Amino acid sequence: MATTARIRLYGYRFHGFFSASEIRRFQRRPGVYIIACGCGGASYDLEIGETADVQSRLLAHPGLASWQKGCKCPAVRRGPVYFAAFYCPEGGEHDRKELVAKIRGLSEAGNRANAALQRTPLVLHPYRGDMAMSAPGEVPLYVVCTQTDPRYGFSLTRFSDESSIEFMVEDQTNMPTFNPKVRLYLDRLTLRLTGDDAALAREIGIPLAYTVLLRVAAKRMLKLDAVLAQIFAGIGDYRRQF
Repeated sequence: MATTARIRLYGYRFHGFFSASEIRRFQRRPGVYIIACGCGGASYDLEIGETADVQSRLLAHPGLASWQKGCKCPAVRRGPVYFAAFYCPEGGEHDRKELVAKIRGLSEAGNRANAALQRTPLVLHPYRGDMAMSAPGEVPLYVVCTQTDPRYGFSLTRFSDESSIEFMVEDQTNMPTFNPKVRLYLDRLTLRLTGDDAALAREIGIPLAYTVLLRVAAKRMLKLDAVLAQIFAGIGDYRRQF
């Protein structure tokens, strides 16, 4: 069956992504394949390989049975596994191996770049130096800010029956957080992801630490403190520093 979906990965137009139940959509042709785990709104590579028959290789892969149940993501339920393939000419095993080596290098370089980004706190400059927020006791409880750079927003949301806080950053990338370290100062809010939260952040390629710069009146700051105290009640480590 001919495939129609296309996705650009590492500078090449791959067929996919397809789920484990859709592997037969791949053709029985030589190619390079990527198996990726979808986790927290992003993805990371589980395996990059080459084969003379993409469909047969993936159908007979020893990891297929477990992948049909999903891949294990830190702190969240199992994430979906996706497959993509770049078809190559017949008889080009050497070229396929070279392409695999190139793509693996690009994948590892991306991981290193993400690691460097994660070591440095992301500084956010919210619109008018303020954050939108719920009223204390409202359901759901939330704080949210936007800034000029459209790639990044920042929000924390907690529903009454949840044992985790939904953290959103970078163009609607969402993840649950269970043990963040949060501090509110007169001029800024800081958040650092720790433990399993940090492991998940590393997997999906978002920073581990955030600083939201604030310019709000004292009364507004006290309201923000009240909302944050309720959001983090029994979860994480929240402290007011003024």
